[in-house]
This record gives sequence, structure tokens and C-alpha cells, in this order.
Amino acid sequence: GSWDGANSSKKDDPHVMPDTIVGTQNFVQIDVTGEGDHRALVVSCIDKDGVTRFTQTIPARDLQPSN
Repeated sequence: GSWDGANSSKKDDPHVMPDTIVGTQNFVQIDVTGEGDHRALVVSCIDKDGVTRFTQTIPARDLQPSN
């Protein structure tokens, strides 16, 4: 079910990317784009009406483990 995302305690969580809390029914689409050093993960949240609520592109270099 859905929940009140705007008033969720998650909105202040430093591990949550800004503007990515969606309290309505949705699904997430994940795509991998680019080649070689330009590869990226594209995460899109789409609500039950087919409206894209947010898209975040994360470069592959940001997904590497830290030393």
C-alpha cells in the first residue's frame, strides 16, 4: 500500500537520496547505459499512472567499492 512519504522519518535519513521518497504505489525501472568508462546505472521511479516521479543516474565509478 501507499504511505505518507512527505512526513516520513526517512526524509531526514542521510542515506536516502534527496527527492526519491515516493509514498504512492510505484515501481522502479533499472537500466544500464553507456560503454566502458561511461557506463551508468539509471534508476527511474514510475507511479501507478505511468508518471515518472524521479530518475537518478549513477555513474559506474560511484558504484565501485572504496579502498
